[in-house]
Amino acid sequence: MFSIHLPGEGGAARDRPAPPDQPLLSPARFVLPAIPAEVLECLGARVLSPTEAAFSQDAPTPQPTIYRATVLLLPDPRDPAATRQLNSLLAPIGVRIDRYDHPVAELAPTGRFRENPVDAWTTLQFLRASVPDLEELSSRRRLRLGNAEERRQARALIRIIGGITLDHVLVGSGLDGSGSGTLTGTNTATNGSPDLGGLFNGTQPGTSGRIPVTVVMPPPARPAVCHDQRRPVVAVLDTGIATDPEHPWLAPLSTQITDGDAVVLVDPTFQDTITRVVGFRDWPETEEPLRGLLSTHAGHGTAIAGVIRQLAPVAQIYVMRVMQPYGFAHESDVCRALERIAEQTSLALDDPDTGKMVDVVSLSLGYFHETPQEVEVTGRITEALRKLTSLGVTVVAAAGNFSTSREFYPAALSPTFRVAGQAPLISVGALNPDGSTAMFSNGGAWVDCYASGTAVVTTFPRFSGSLTAGLINGRRHGYDPDSFLGMFGLWSGCSFSTPGIAGCLAGKLGARPVARGQSRETRLAARITAARDAWTAVKDDRRFKPPWDGDR
Repeated sequence: MFSIHLPGEGGAARDRPAPPDQPLLSPARFVLPAIPAEVLECLGARVLSPTEAAFSQDAPTPQPTIYRATVLLLPDPRDPAATRQLNSLLAPIGVRIDRYDHPVAELAPTGRFRENPVDAWTTLQFLRASVPDLEELSSRRRLRLGNAEERRQARALIRIIGGITLDHVLVGSGLDGSGSGTLTGTNTATNGSPDLGGLFNGTQPGTSGRIPVTVVMPPPARPAVCHDQRRPVVAVLDTGIATDPEHPWLAPLSTQITDGDAVVLVDPTFQDTITRVVGFRDWPETEEPLRGLLSTHAGHGTAIAGVIRQLAPVAQIYVMRVMQPYGFAHESDVCRALERIAEQTSLALDDPDTGKMVDVVSLSLGYFHETPQEVEVTGRITEALRKLTSLGVTVVAAAGNFSTSREFYPAALSPTFRVAGQAPLISVGALNPDGSTAMFSNGGAWVDCYASGTAVVTTFPRFSGSLTAGLINGRRHGYDPDSFLGMFGLWSGCSFSTPGIAGCLAGKLGARPVARGQSRETRLAARITAARDAWTAVKDDRRFKPPWDGDR
C-alpha cells in the first residue's frame, strides 16, 4: 500500500527535535559523501573543501558542495558589454569568460601558462569581493566627464555579480546498494545512507539497491478521456526512458509532445540543447566495460515513470533526460529543462492547441548549498521553479538519502514557496513498507511529507549487468541480482517516494477540461486552484495513511 505521512500527525516518532541537553550537531559537522575521481572527471567537477576554499573577507566558511570546475551561471545581463566588463574585473587573477551561452559562462586562463587551475568558486569569490569597490564607485557624486557612465556601469555590474552562482552538480536520490559505508564510515554520493549489513562494495540484494522481481499483475488500466478533456501531465527530469524495447507498461511513446494520448512523451528538440546528454534513452552504461557492472542509476528514470504509471494511470509522463546513468546532473541542464516546461505550459495557456500543459514536475535529485547566504541569491534554479509554480505547475522534489537535516536543494526551498496564489513546491522524504521513516531519508522542518520509498516495485529497462549468480549449468543459472531482462524490479530511495506524491497529485487532478475559449487569466486561475486542491485532497485521503499501530 502506498503510504504518506505528514509531520505533526500521530503515530511513530520521526525527526523530533533533540532535548535541551542534547543539542543538534552544527551543520559544519556534515561531510559530503565521497565521489569517485573518475566521476568528477566525467562531470568536469570539483568538491568544495571548506579548509582549502578561497573566500572573500567577512564571508562565512563554506560547506562542502559539488560544482563544475570552470563554469559559472550568469543572470541575463541585458547588456552586450557585460562580459567585457566582467573580464576587466577578472584580469588581476588571470581568468576570463571564454564563451557565454546563456546562462553558462565558460571560464579560461588569460595567458599561456597558469600555475593553478581555473576554479569557478575562486572566481566567484573574487567577483563578490569586488562589489564594495563598485558600490563606492557607483555612489560618487562629483560631476566630471564620464562619471555618470561609470556609475551606471558599476550599478549594472553589482546586479550581475549578485545573480552569479556556481553550476552545482545534482545527485539522484536512488540508493545503489553499495556497502562502502560499513567499512569507511562514509558513503558514495549516489548511495546515500542505506540500511546495510553486508561488507565490501558489492550490491546488497534485499537491502537498498535495485534488484529484479517478477510481477504477475496486469498493466494498470488506462482510462479513456473525452474529446474536450486532456490528460494530466507529469514531467520527469531524470535518466530518460526505456526505448529498446519500450516497456509494455510505458507504451506507446511519442516524440510529438503535443500528442494527447501517448503514455510517454519525449522532446527531441529539448534533448538537442544538452550536449552532455545524448537523446532520451535510459541506457545501461557500465562502471567499467571489463567488469560490466551497471552504473548506479541506470534505469532510474524508467523506474520513476513506472511509479507514476501505477498511481496515475490516466496521466501522461513527459520525460526529459538530464541525468547520466552514474547518477549526476548539471544544474544548468536541469534549469534548461524547467525553463522548457515553463515555455510549453505558457504556450498552452495562450492556446490549448499549442504547447504542452504540464501539471506536475517530479525531481528525484538535488544538491547541498555551500553557504546559507547562497540561498538568498536568486539562483537560476529558484527563478525557474518560481516561474513554474506561478504557472500552476506543482513541483515535487526529493529530500535526499543522506540521513541528515542539512538542507537538500531544491527540496529545501519548500518553505519559501508556501504562499497563496501559486502552485506548491513539495519536499518528500521516504517511508519503509511498515510506515516508519526510512533510515536513509533526510529530514527536518523543510520536509513537507514522507511517502513510501523503500523496496518499491516498478518498471525497468530491459538490460543486464554482469553481477551473475555463481551457479550456471547449461540453460539454468541462479538468481542474478543485476539482470533486468524481465523489465521489473524494486528500488529504494527518496527518488521513488517523490514520483509517488507526483502520481497521487496527477490522479487527483484526473482528466482536465481543455477550456477552449477562456482567457489566459481564467485558465491560469483555475490551474492554480486545482493544483492546491489536489495537494489538499492527497493529504486528506485516508487510503494513503501509513499502517501504524501506535509509536514504533
